[in-house]
Amino acid sequence: MAYLMAKLGVRFDTISPAGFHILSVLDQLASMPGAANLVITSGTDGEHSGLADPHKLGSAYDIRSQSFPGPDSKVVFIKQVIGLLGNAPPIEESGGWAGGKFWGWLEDADTTNEHFHVQLRKGETYP
Repeated sequence: MAYLMAKLGVRFDTISPAGFHILSVLDQLASMPGAANLVITSGTDGEHSGLADPHKLGSAYDIRSQSFPGPDSKVVFIKQVIGLLGNAPPIEESGGWAGGKFWGWLEDADTTNEHFHVQLRKGETYP
């Protein structure tokens, strides 16, 4: 069985209702048969774009992507996350995937900093 875990040093100073929903969906996906561990690499920590950044508000998380076997599996994963968060099929938007009140993408693809980024969409509130 796989687990949802956080990299050493990741902070969760604030967790908004949207943040709890994201964590819940990630935990569900990690507990599915055949899943690999999911590792959160950034919560409220890290260099983000200021106090209004969704990370700082506890409504965005970064997840390690390097353990996924290839580009197709990464697209499937982010679409699955967004679909579960929004309870609807995800649609392509702004270089990522949107569904309901949530948005995510594969940030810095094909670099050493590659990771999934999932957040409450800008301008939305949750629930």
